[in-house]
Amino acid sequence: MRILIRGAGAIGGYDGARLAQAGADVTFAVRAARRSALKRDGLLVRSPLGDFARQVRAIDADRIDARYDAVILACKGYDLAQAMDDIAPAMGLDSVLLPFLNGLGAYHQLDRRFGRARVLGGVAYIAVQIDQQGAITQLGGADTVLLGARDRLAAEPARELFALFDAASGARAGVRHRTSAVG
Repeated sequence: MRILIRGAGAIGGYDGARLAQAGADVTFAVRAARRSALKRDGLLVRSPLGDFARQVRAIDADRIDARYDAVILACKGYDLAQAMDDIAPAMGLDSVLLPFLNGLGAYHQLDRRFGRARVLGGVAYIAVQIDQQGAITQLGGADTVLLGARDRLAAEPARELFALFDAASGARAGVRHRTSAVG
């Protein structure tokens, strides 16, 4: 499964790092300054569950020119309109979208733009922050992801994405991480 993550801030960077750590094919779509920093410094996650420091694949968010099986949207709510424009070229006929956004209002906009059957339900419960140098720090040891299909047409891709998150949790020994399928 090819995964595009729109945003490599605290949530997107953390989850993308964990998915990459588990062997997933992850690309980050980010602003030009973040792409340059990732190219120069790599992605750094400091966590009680295990650190991550390596080079990752990153592209300019406004220059996406390939289709992905899954797109994870990890941006701020005020950036949603631009993020939807950015990820539109990544959405193929069978692509699914997993939003990790605050609130439920974004679902109406995402459903209108991409179709309800393609927008998964998702929640990430984790305390993370990103510093001015771009390093991500997890605060505490909780790391829980809930995801699932909101329509039976997306059930199989949701299961595949669930399996990748589950593998990511198993990639770290002794991790207190839960991934749950919903719907």
